[in-house]
Amino acid sequence: MSSLPLALDELPSPPSPRSAPEPVAPTDPRGLLEALLRDGAGLSRALVDGPGAAAAVPALALLAAGGAALFGLAIGVQGGLAQALVSGVKLPLIVLGSAASTLPVLHVSCAQAGRALAPERLSALVLQAVATATVTMAGLAPLAVVTWLTFSLGGDGGGHEGTDAAFYAYRRLVLATVAVGGVGGLVGALRLWRVLPVRATLPWIAALGLVGLQLSWLLRPVIGMPGRLVVLRPVQGSGLHEVLSALAAVLGV
Repeated sequence: MSSLPLALDELPSPPSPRSAPEPVAPTDPRGLLEALLRDGAGLSRALVDGPGAAAAVPALALLAAGGAALFGLAIGVQGGLAQALVSGVKLPLIVLGSAASTLPVLHVSCAQAGRALAPERLSALVLQAVATATVTMAGLAPLAVVTWLTFSLGGDGGGHEGTDAAFYAYRRLVLATVAVGGVGGLVGALRLWRVLPVRATLPWIAALGLVGLQLSWLLRPVIGMPGRLVVLRPVQGSGLHEVLSALAAVLGV
């Protein structure tokens, strides 16, 4: 029994390869936090290439504000519970205000570097970097509390007494807070550098640091001091001058 050969157009066609599904970013804070901690690179790809980047912006802003609030509570607690609550409100305003006011700098830098993105995608990436930084700072918040306890209970270690000891302890706490903020900022910057060109992000990081420092100075005190509650102080000087003065005081320059 013979069988006739099948015509070419009757041959079964091979199955077409399935295209990989587009990455989709979570839109709820819990899912975003998990993605932020476990798969930051995958989250970045979803925000750049996948749908729903705009829908993730509110939850990313909430994560960034929450991490900043926790760190604000930690650095304000040495001024008492009321000061801690005030600092927990101020720090999210400083972080989100700095990110929003410097976003145009990043947009222009990315366009000049040939990596222009839609505003909602760029905003989501910035908020991912900021949320990464503030969550890292919140994780390091116990370090700020331990620093305060060490300086306030163990003395300053430099032979100073009374008011001088409190002055030097506070200045060291300022430097410790700036250092923790620097570590968090570096972690957030590394996340952004893996997605955007370094030459585009460096100007934004510099602008973000300067604006954040000055906003912190305008809304001071953010770091609590023992004594009565002070919500705002008169505007004078600059935040950069204060940090340099604190460094000079600790080094004895």
